[in-house]
Amino acid sequence: GGPWPDCCTMVFRLVFLGILQCTGSLDAVGIASHPPGAPQSTVEAPQSAGDLEQDLGAASRGNLTTFASNALEAPMDAEVHPATRSSILDLSSRGDRDTVAASWVARSPAGNPRGATPHAPASTSRRLQTEACFLEVVGDMDGARNINASSCTGPFEFFGTGNLSGRVDGAEEFLTIEGDVVVRGEVTLHSLGLKVTGNITIVGSLSLQNTTFSWKPAVNAANVRLDPNARLSFNHHAFGMRAGGLYAGPGSQLTGQDLRPFAIVSTFTCDGCVFRSERTAAIMGSVLQSGDVFFINGARAAIRDAWIPDGWNAIALMVSTLQISDSQLDLSGCGGSCDYPVCDCLAVSYEMTVRNSSLTASSVDSNFFRVGSTSDPRELTTISNSSISVRNVSGLLFATESLVLQDVALNVSESSPSIATASGEMRVAGSTIRVADTSGSTLGIRAPVVHIENSTLLVSNFTSSGFGLLSGDRITMQGSMMVLEGIHSANAGSGIHATDGIKMVDSVVQANDCGSQSSGGLFAVRRDRPWTSPAFAFDAINSTILTSGTSVAGQGGVLDAIAGVHLHRSVFMMSSTRSENGGCIYTDGDVKLDGNSELKCSNGTAVIMAAAALVRGSVNIESGSFAEISNCSARQVGGLIASTLNVEGQFWAAGVHSDEAGGAADIEGDVVVGITGEVVVNDAHAGRDGGGIRAARVDVQPGGRMSFSGTRSGAGGGALSCGPIVLH
Repeated sequence: GGPWPDCCTMVFRLVFLGILQCTGSLDAVGIASHPPGAPQSTVEAPQSAGDLEQDLGAASRGNLTTFASNALEAPMDAEVHPATRSSILDLSSRGDRDTVAASWVARSPAGNPRGATPHAPASTSRRLQTEACFLEVVGDMDGARNINASSCTGPFEFFGTGNLSGRVDGAEEFLTIEGDVVVRGEVTLHSLGLKVTGNITIVGSLSLQNTTFSWKPAVNAANVRLDPNARLSFNHHAFGMRAGGLYAGPGSQLTGQDLRPFAIVSTFTCDGCVFRSERTAAIMGSVLQSGDVFFINGARAAIRDAWIPDGWNAIALMVSTLQISDSQLDLSGCGGSCDYPVCDCLAVSYEMTVRNSSLTASSVDSNFFRVGSTSDPRELTTISNSSISVRNVSGLLFATESLVLQDVALNVSESSPSIATASGEMRVAGSTIRVADTSGSTLGIRAPVVHIENSTLLVSNFTSSGFGLLSGDRITMQGSMMVLEGIHSANAGSGIHATDGIKMVDSVVQANDCGSQSSGGLFAVRRDRPWTSPAFAFDAINSTILTSGTSVAGQGGVLDAIAGVHLHRSVFMMSSTRSENGGCIYTDGDVKLDGNSELKCSNGTAVIMAAAALVRGSVNIESGSFAEISNCSARQVGGLIASTLNVEGQFWAAGVHSDEAGGAADIEGDVVVGITGEVVVNDAHAGRDGGGIRAARVDVQPGGRMSFSGTRSGAGGGALSCGPIVLH
């Protein structure tokens, strides 16, 4: 009774605090030292013993546990100054891991490797202090705990520099925090996962290493945010991260190595960040699986050595929408096996937009991009003001509903010649496409409607076991140039194949050493159903087409058309061609030249007939236009076969030979030379009749001119073999 017990109690407290102050370093028993200059606790000391007892009370009784084997054990009813209370909570015990309302604090040395000032709770926040809503990490610390920070006035905060570790025997252990978390220091979790019911904000650095949890992410949170220049890294995890939203700010770094997979999130924004994934398996869908993904404002993303096991089809990204703006994306090493015909390195459900960016890919054993798979009109790929460089890609570069390339530089080398396919429209405008040294099964550039506008296509050493470079229902070139060297395909039309027509306006095509194993060495317009489209299957307006060295196993050494061929103010010059029928051109329709056009075929060879052109319809050469056949030969008919020949311009043939009839031309119906027309045949011969021309009837209008020189035949009509000849 009386004051004596209270005095004893106060003396005991003062002695105990004196022991703590004199101990120096307690690292050996599990407590990090508090060196000079280190940040002090912001807890304010009570002004009296009564205040001390009121502050600590029952909260301190029973909560002081042993902090090392054989170490100092505080009495269960001891009362401790708040500045030291958190420091003597257990740092090494592996005992009870139920949720507690306290954590542990170990003081860090003065200074921070990142130059940031360690953060501590404000001194005015008594609730924050008493419920231990922060953790300063130093050295190696035991990490597996449950922390209830839901009643903190702010987020639970990490600062300092050090490691938190779980067990190393493969057991699944987590640091679990209820509420939000801010990481301000340099914190590393070893063999330890992090579960947060709220949001994680990283201001400093958080690194997670060596967890092998089965299907459980190393980081699991509602949302994760990396502030500017912050860092989040994963190394050797079965599963990196699962979160609602993931945001990485300017200069931040989000990296991962040896993951399976990297992350599954609802949205991901890399806003000027560095994103890098290496040696990651696309288990559970892909390396990164998300709803909407944004690489923007100078982001640099690299996915390297990603692979896929059986049962999945997307390797690097599986997302709903993808936007890349003012950024870089590099993929190197993307492959594996799957249950689908071909895997996709990047799979986008709906829309992909790339602006002012750079995309590079190499060693991709799959499709590069696939956008959509359901013919939904939202499945749109738009790439503008960007560069794409691809090397050693075995699948398609782009597969989508609709594709727009605007002001794009696309370079493809040492890859499959499958460049892009769309189930809707494909438009290439103001772009340059370079393709070199490609071979294999291909779709080339394929869509129902392909429109090339103000663009340049430079293609060399392109070998395809399928379609050629461009294929679709209708192919249009406007204000564009296509230069082809060494282009070969199994299907018709190594350069362009269409079912509804090819149209060129203000364009230039140059081709050398091209051909197909079917028909149409360079151009083909063919389909199985009847022709109901416009009159001309091949239409060139104010364009120039120059070919050399084209060949085909079937018909049409350069061009095979199901319907008419039209040249308006255009030049079509073909040399050194070879086919079975129609050394240069084969068409089921008419050929029409107008607007001062020129059509020339030289050094053409047909195994059977028509070394220059086999035209099932009429050949119409209007005033001012010109057609020439030179140095051509065939077993049957050396030059031209047509139903009728109408000449208002000029038709010349020289050095044309046939083993049978019609050295220069064999016309089933009439040859009509108009008032401004001219037909000139030199040095032509046939093994049988019609050394120059064989026709049913010849009609020369007033002013028209027809001349022959050096022509001969093995039978009748050394120059002209025909029925009636009408001279007006």
